[in-house]
Amino acid sequence: MRVFAFLCCARAFRAPPPRGRPALRAAADPRAAEGWSTAAGPASTLIAGGGPCGLLTALALAERGWSGIRVVDRLAEPYDPADALLWNDAARFYLVGLGLRGQTALAALGAWGAVERYCAAVVGRKDWAPGARADEGVEHVFMDRPVATQVIARDRLQGALYEACRAKHPDRITFAWETEVDLVVDGAVAATLTRRDGSCEVLAPAFVAGCDGTARTVAMALEEVDRRIRVTRYRDDNERVFKTVPLDLPESWRGDINYSTRSKGGRVNFDALPAAAAEEGKKRRYCGVLLLRGDDPLAAAGADLGELRALVEESLPQFAPFVDDESLAAIARKPASRLPGFRFVGPRVHRGDRVVLLGDAIHTVKPYFGLGANSAFEDVTALQACLDAHATGAQALRAFSRTRAPEARALVQISRGFDRPGARGFLTFILPIILDSVFHAALPRVFGPNTIASLQRRDTFVRVRWNKRRDRALQVAVLGGGPYLAFSIVRAAARRALATPAAWRPSLVITAALALVGVAAKLSAFFEAGLAPADVLTKTNSSPVASSSNEGFVTK
Repeated sequence: MRVFAFLCCARAFRAPPPRGRPALRAAADPRAAEGWSTAAGPASTLIAGGGPCGLLTALALAERGWSGIRVVDRLAEPYDPADALLWNDAARFYLVGLGLRGQTALAALGAWGAVERYCAAVVGRKDWAPGARADEGVEHVFMDRPVATQVIARDRLQGALYEACRAKHPDRITFAWETEVDLVVDGAVAATLTRRDGSCEVLAPAFVAGCDGTARTVAMALEEVDRRIRVTRYRDDNERVFKTVPLDLPESWRGDINYSTRSKGGRVNFDALPAAAAEEGKKRRYCGVLLLRGDDPLAAAGADLGELRALVEESLPQFAPFVDDESLAAIARKPASRLPGFRFVGPRVHRGDRVVLLGDAIHTVKPYFGLGANSAFEDVTALQACLDAHATGAQALRAFSRTRAPEARALVQISRGFDRPGARGFLTFILPIILDSVFHAALPRVFGPNTIASLQRRDTFVRVRWNKRRDRALQVAVLGGGPYLAFSIVRAAARRALATPAAWRPSLVITAALALVGVAAKLSAFFEAGLAPADVLTKTNSSPVASSSNEGFVTK
């Protein structure tokens, strides 16, 4: 399994109050009942969640001239993004890969400059097949991409956006850190803020943006009162956990590419990304991610140090020299972190002009293909576009819901298809990649690149899904007619052979035999025991492969 970009927003809020629990109420602002215009903005805005998505939302709304924006999060105030010593702790923070989608969104909202200065560029990847020696890695530098992926610690990204909010709009945006939120949606909206010291504040915000990530406090509050707002949860049938590994790679290694390898049988996947921009004459500071199955004994806290060293030596010989005993002991001691499940909200992601959901709150995927943070930032630009295009909040949120709810569903369902185990994984991921590589290489104007490559483009997720369904239908039609076509070709060749001089017949037979052998060899190259999706991507060796690297896997 190839691991890609992952954004896991903080669990910023408690669950909503149980049914029947008395809720504190506040007198509603009379302007809230009248609705609000997109030009003037609502009387007050509560942004539930102070992660990257929530902070970017606050910045975008303040840029519109809105005031009275309050960002609330249960965690502490973000770290200083300029504290180089803090961010040098590579295994402490997980990383986010910002690709074309994320960079475009940040630039459109005027925040890319604040973020880019803290990023490390990734311009390619080096991959080792299972069992390969250290000198057998295959390096790809991506020359055809519109932008290089930029890697940044998730908490540093949060700090950079927090810094931008305070610098640009100190009078429009206020913050409440270490504060829990209970939300009641019953006609009007009531929010109870509980600080760490136990003090409470009751608000009646005119508008609430639910950016609370996988906690989904706002989404669950809406689900209780609106049947059109439902959280769809998929059972995790391919559970994986991960531990982070700090690496100081020698100066002879490139500091601007993603390193990746995996073991035979799929027990271990390993990816390493730069934790900081490479500096000439210094070691390359990297953060590696050791991905294991949930039931692997080495995933537990207090894992056997000797067994872990043996696993690293056997499965990661390229990196074993750079993992010292002290770091390995720390890795063995700590518990593994779990990946989020696949979930989406729909068919609506708003309620009237009072509440809207964005980011991981409406679409959560596992860390594949850099779609977590990037798609969350796209939600913010989509909301901004809807506010620009409509006069009232109700109209704008309705348009946003029509646009982003189908996108959330398509994104989650496509991503889940990459993560099925066993035969289902072969049918939903490996086989489609093989078919796409063959058909796209033969007829690029008819058949699109594989799904992973398509997701890296500017197309919507709904459009990508539609295009791949069309491709599958055409591929089935072609393959369905294959036996008859092959029979016709053989029959025509036989007639041609019988009609030619005897001296030419052996040449025709030899040519046909060589063609059959070549086709068989091409197909057999894809089928090996324990074949992983990453191996298939490498074997296809077509342009879509370069666009489907796994830089951007986050570490925690």
